Amino acid sequence: MPGRAPEVSVSIVNTNSRELLLACLASLERNRNDGVEVVVLDNASEDGSADAVRAAFPDVRVIAQPFRAGFGANHNTVIRATTGRYVYVLNEDTTSADWGFDRMTTHMDTHGGVGALGPRLVYPDGRLQASAWRFPAPAVSALSLLSLGKVGITQSGGGATRPVDWVMGAALLVRRAALDQVGLFDEGFFLYSEETDLCLRLRRAGWDVHYFPAVTVVQ
Repeated sequence: MPGRAPEVSVSIVNTNSRELLLACLASLERNRNDGVEVVVLDNASEDGSADAVRAAFPDVRVIAQPFRAGFGANHNTVIRATTGRYVYVLNEDTTSADWGFDRMTTHMDTHGGVGALGPRLVYPDGRLQASAWRFPAPAVSALSLLSLGKVGITQSGGGATRPVDWVMGAALLVRRAALDQVGLFDEGFFLYSEETDLCLRLRRAGWDVHYFPAVTVVQ
C-alpha cells in the first residue's frame, strides 16, 4: 500500500557543499519520522554532491539541476515538486540534535494563524545566533545604529515562543496553505532578503510569524 502523504517536505539547496550536506542529512536521518520527506536540489554542483547523496541516503529525493539559480528560485522548485502541508526550508550547513518536527507542526496545527515558524539558531560553538528581526524601517535602523545593533532590531533570544516580524531562511517552516495564498519566494531576489519579503507578504495577508526557541538548529 502507498505510504501516507508527508506532513513536512524538507527543502535543502546545495551548491558544492558535499560534506556539509551529508552531515545535515545524517542529522535529519537520526530524527525524522515517516511524516517527513527530504528533498535536495543540487544547484549544478561540481563536487559530486548529488551522487554522494544518492549513495548514502537512498530515501532522499535528489533534484539534480544542471544550471545555477538563486535561493528563492531553487526552493520554489522543490516546493512545487512536493506536497507536504508544511515546507521546511533548510540550509545545507545546518544540523540539530533534535529537529523537533512534531513539536513544530503541533504548534502550527494548534495556532492556525501562524504562517511561518523559525527555530532558535546557534553557532557551532553554542552561541546564540540572531535569527528573528524587525522589518527594516528608518526608525528601526536609527535605533539599531544608536545602540550598535543591540536594541530595536533583533527579536530572537529568550525561551518564549512569540510573534516576530521575520525569521531567517536558514531554517524556516512555512505553512503550504499560506504559500498558496501569498505566493512563493520572489525570484527577483537572487540571494538574501527573500525570507524578509516572504514574511512581509505573510504578515500583510494576516498571517503571523513565530520565533520558536523550543527547537534549536546549529548553523
